Amino acid sequence: MKSKFTIRYISKNINKIIIAVSYIILFFLLLGLVPGILYQEKLVEVGIWQETREVKNDSFIIRYHMNSGDNKPTVLTPSGDELLAVDGWESTIEKDNDNSPRSMWDHIFRNVAASSFIIHNITWDNYQLMQTARLWENQVTFEYEFLSTENENIQLTLSLKHRYDNYSTLTFDNVKINENQENKLFVRYAVKLELDNTFAAEKNVRYSMDNALYWLRLTFYAENIPADNNWHNVARLVMSYSLIERESQE
Repeated sequence: MKSKFTIRYISKNINKIIIAVSYIILFFLLLGLVPGILYQEKLVEVGIWQETREVKNDSFIIRYHMNSGDNKPTVLTPSGDELLAVDGWESTIEKDNDNSPRSMWDHIFRNVAASSFIIHNITWDNYQLMQTARLWENQVTFEYEFLSTENENIQLTLSLKHRYDNYSTLTFDNVKINENQENKLFVRYAVKLELDNTFAAEKNVRYSMDNALYWLRLTFYAENIPADNNWHNVARLVMSYSLIERESQE
């Protein structure tokens, strides 16, 4: 008798039962997800969580932090020691001498990775700057190209701030930047950065250098870049490094 009553009750209230069970299941699912969501949000707040994109070989790792203005990109050794990094907050683009430089981070960007290179394309209004970081067997290259359709001829200033590890020495175009570096006994890597003059823009490109301990700023000045919806080369940098070996008496 009870079983018939139970069956009759279930058949009569089946819709309500299904809805109630669904809410219970959903409640437990949310209960399991919320701690993870809150934890991830907490990591973002304290600056720990980072979405990264990278390519690597036996000599280097090229890594981009996607939700940070820094590390655009970072170049590391296979063991994870930082060799060189482009600071996206302090690397700037100024077009047409308008005295309003905009940081590389303060753009719309699209980042694409392949097996041996990463293309970082940044866009604002009617121009684009494309940075291609490419892995070779024993070096990394940075290539910068510019495109605009807004004016007849473009005046471009590209200023790149490179940070290098305090346990490295940096040489740019055969000039040692930090000859008087502190803690010389702890220096592990010799980083070499070169400007490839054969990769100059179609128009005249000049550059200047400013540096302090552990960073280097390279500024490129390109004049009369045609606004013809074509990519025009601005600069090509070549980076390599070697491990410093010390004699036993040191």
